[in-house]
Amino acid sequence: MFVLKDLIKDLKSELGGKFEKLILALMENPYEYLAHELNRAMKGIGTNEDVLTEVGIQFYQTKLSFICIT
Repeated sequence: MFVLKDLIKDLKSELGGKFEKLILALMENPYEYLAHELNRAMKGIGTNEDVLTEVGIQFYQTKLSFICIT
């Protein structure tokens, strides 16, 4: 786990912008990523309905994929 934290720390220092956000998102657990995006979409004044809709669809697709596998 410490290696992953070191890697994330190094990536944050070397990357920037949207590319950094993409790489860090790919390293997260899918459910943690969806929770993070939900929190970001509802933070502050108003909500970002597009993100909320997309997170809902992603969660549904993930659950559906899991059901199809089992």
